[in-house]
Amino acid sequence: MRSLTNYLLLFTLHLTSQFYTAHATPPDLVSILKPGAKVYRAVTGGELAYVDRYVVGSRPPPYLPIAGDFAKYGAFYTFATVQEALEWGMHVSGFYYKKPSDMIKNPEYIHKFHIIELEYDPGVLNPTTKL
Repeated sequence: MRSLTNYLLLFTLHLTSQFYTAHATPPDLVSILKPGAKVYRAVTGGELAYVDRYVVGSRPPPYLPIAGDFAKYGAFYTFATVQEALEWGMHVSGFYYKKPSDMIKNPEYIHKFHIIELEYDPGVLNPTTKL
């Protein structure tokens, strides 16, 4: 009898969940990439050695082909605001860790990053300033 009670309870919960389930699909991301839009990049870690390659008015250097969080073969990550790029740079360079050396093995990368402002052009992505 206990088994039947358990099945009825599970069946009732299942039916209830069918009616009261909220869809948790997030809205689509809106692209900020429009001609002339400013985007921001945090140069961190192994890319710090190449920060001098960012020259105002020139194409940015190619990204390092290292797998990351969002791309298997590397990518040129940019952000919509300076604040977003700053938060990412601080996170990746260890500002939010009590002991950054636990997460970042190369001491030269701890608490070091650059924010680069770029102007988006569908054909060319040009740096406009170094912050």
